Amino acid sequence: MSRTATALRLGLREYARTPVLLALFAFLPVYFVAVFASVAPSTLVPVHLPGGGTVTRATADAVVVLVAPIVTALVVGITGLFVLRATADADSRLVIAGYDVRSVVLARFGVLAVVALVETVVTVAVALAFVSPDHLGGFALGILLAGATYGAVGVAVGVVLDRLSGVYVMLFGPTLDVFLFQNPMTGSTSDVAALLPGHYASELVVAGAFAGDLPVESLGWGLVYLLGVGVVAGWAFVRSARPA
Repeated sequence: MSRTATALRLGLREYARTPVLLALFAFLPVYFVAVFASVAPSTLVPVHLPGGGTVTRATADAVVVLVAPIVTALVVGITGLFVLRATADADSRLVIAGYDVRSVVLARFGVLAVVALVETVVTVAVALAFVSPDHLGGFALGILLAGATYGAVGVAVGVVLDRLSGVYVMLFGPTLDVFLFQNPMTGSTSDVAALLPGHYASELVVAGAFAGDLPVESLGWGLVYLLGVGVVAGWAFVRSARPA
């Protein structure tokens, strides 16, 4: 087994031993999606699609589509924050023991990738109890992109903020991003919306849910955005892994 695989296995084991993260992992999708779907009215609202066009859907359906990427972004973002803050000392010890910094960083990103994938599956499964996306693949890709992007953001936030402040940022950041700036039920969008981490992921989710197609441009720019944030997150991991 390579050193990267060993570090990844240890990282996943450490994640499994963190009750708070496991509780978020299992509890948030059911709570957020089910509760919002239950309290949202069944009245019809216009939903503005990426690239133009409008469809009419029940408010409850639109709310579920909004909440799904938020849930994954919250869980993976907080995981990224905790992974950086909690493993800094352990990463330094691994490097001192002879591990290459790149192996340690790849292992930590592997933990985030596993969490993002599994949380996406859980969130999509819960969402399917309330909505039937026209393009399930695009819907799931958007949720995964939201989680991966905010996971990298969480790592970067962990560099400059302590754990408590970082948790507040990762709780309110995705919620305000998607609900306030990316909301497809509002006719006007702010110029700031396209600069936020949830923009392209939200476009994919909305298009997958209501348009029945996969906006390739949104996917492409979303991956570019993820790459940019990932570079910053990688630098943060390298900085935390190097012995002081």
